[in-house]
Parts: sequence; C-alpha cells; structure tokens
Amino acid sequence: MKYQLRMYYADALNQTAGSKATRDCSEILSELGYRHFDVPVYSNRNRLWNLCTLVKHVFELYRLLKPGDQVLLQYPLLGINQWLRYLVALLRRKGCRMICLLHDLDSLRQVHHAWTLEQEVSRLEAFDLLIVHNERMKALLQAQGLKLEMRTLDLFDYLVPERVWQAMAQGQGTAVSNLKIAFAGNLGKSVFLQQLDQLPGISFRLYGPGYETLPARPGMEWAGSFDADELPAKLDAAFGLIWDGDTIDGCTGYMGTYLQYNNPHKASLYLLAGLPLIAPEQSAIGDFIRREGVGVTINDLRELPELLEHLTQADYLRMKAATVPIARALASGSFLKQALEGE
Repeated sequence: MKYQLRMYYADALNQTAGSKATRDCSEILSELGYRHFDVPVYSNRNRLWNLCTLVKHVFELYRLLKPGDQVLLQYPLLGINQWLRYLVALLRRKGCRMICLLHDLDSLRQVHHAWTLEQEVSRLEAFDLLIVHNERMKALLQAQGLKLEMRTLDLFDYLVPERVWQAMAQGQGTAVSNLKIAFAGNLGKSVFLQQLDQLPGISFRLYGPGYETLPARPGMEWAGSFDADELPAKLDAAFGLIWDGDTIDGCTGYMGTYLQYNNPHKASLYLLAGLPLIAPEQSAIGDFIRREGVGVTINDLRELPELLEHLTQADYLRMKAATVPIARALASGSFLKQALEGE
C-alpha cells in the first residue's frame, strides 16, 4: 500500500491554505495510487497542541502500515520539521519505504534563521528516497554528506482545469515587435521592481498582490492578482521573468542566492502558459533553459534592452515552440510521475 501523509490547516480561517505546488503534487500522487492520510494543523492552537495531534495521527498510521508499504511526505511540513526525523524513524520501524518530495530548503531561504543546512540534512537523511529539484541541489546535499538515493524533478508540475487549458491555447501567439515581460509573484517583496524604470524601452506586466506598495514607474503595468489555477490563462506577455533580490544588477540576498539551487514554481507557470523564460545566468533554472532552448539567461537586467533589440522573430518562435511539449508534460503531471517511476 502507498500513502501520502498530508498536513493541512483545519480551522475555518485557513480552509484554502496550502500552496499550488503541494496541492498539485498531492493530486498527482492520488492518481498514482497514494492514499491520503491527513493530519490537521490548527493555526489558532499552540505548538504543544499540534504536536499532540500529530502524535495521535502518526500512531494511527503506524497501526495501518505493513512491511513493504510506502509513505511519501512533502517537505517542509507545517510546523513540525524539527520532529521530522523522529516521525520517519518511527514509521520505518514497520519496514516501510519512506520517500520525501522536497519543495524547499528553508535554511538556504533563511525562512527560519535558527536552521542550518546541516540541521536540514540531518532530518532528510532519515528517508530512503529524496526527490530534489535538480542536479545542483543534489550535488549540494551530497557535499553535506547526504548519502541516500536522490532523484531530480526538473520542474514542478502545474495542473489546470480544462477550460483554462483551452483558454491558453486560444491566446497563443506574440510578435517579436510587441514584447512584454511578465513577472508573477508577491510584488511587495520583490524589491528590484522599484528599479525597472532604469530599463529603457522595456514593458513589464506584473501579476500578484502587493502592487500598491510599489511607486509608480514608467514601463510597469499591473495586470491583477489571480487564483493560481486561473493565472496561466491571464499571462499576456512574450516572456516570463525569474528574478529575485534587491537590485536589477544581479540576483542578490538570500533569495537571489537560492536561485542557484532551486527551480522556482513560477518557471512552471510561465512555461505552461507558453512563455519562454528570462532568468539569471548562474541560476539552476538557467541550466534547464539552455538545455531545452526555452528562453535566455542574463547576468543582470540591464542586458535586456540590447538582447531584445537583436532578437529575431525566428529565434523567438523557436523558443516558444520549445515550450509546447513541456507545457503538455506539466499539465499532465509527467515530471513527478517520471521521478517516481518504479515506485
């Protein structure tokens, strides 16, 4: 038997909590035969309450497990990462195979400043199989002494309703003479956006919350904030931008550095919508872009005016065509299915 252990916010104020990536992965896992085993988390309760709830549900799962069963967890978990290795060790005592699908390394993102990469590795080494973003992340963890089996995902799948898929198909087609660049995310946290007026002749179309915190800038247009399932059909642009940090002169800060190791979920968003990518030269997703021919990589955003000025229609259409098979794979869950092949 195969199980996916899922944690969710159970209180009424958080019924929709959970990221698009984890929800899609859960749906794909269900299709692959992984039964849900849900553990509620209460945002209005203290840590001890949630720990007791976790222990109760984990022992229920423990009683269900038989030797040879599989249990898959998506990491990080909601509020219990410090106890993760004990949870995994307990379930492994039943002779089951423990699999971890890694969404983020919080020590690199500096989400929890008390965590170090060594601490995260000590949690992850309890598993039998770890699914990571890419070869760079795999090499980083191996350099920290992680010796378990690791497989790479390349991209997080992006599932959308059929009507959204049809809407995207009808909206394809952009001329190189009318290039706009889409950027989707939490706009208030993307400090580099405040410098986009220093890029003459470039038009940016912004999607997401936080636009009201940005000063008005020429060449910047807010296109709205949309549900993640609807957003791919709303992206009206020629390229999708992957960038982070405080400046257009390079990806700086913790999140800018993190791009050297992770494959951002927004890469999947853009590619599903048929948008070639613009990303940092040294980013991990840059390796994917160059290998698949689905965009361009740059060292800083000041390179954009010259790059787009010399971009030919044939070059652009070649990149756009290369997104088509990737979009189909994303929409069908193929990346996660391939990573779990044989399980």
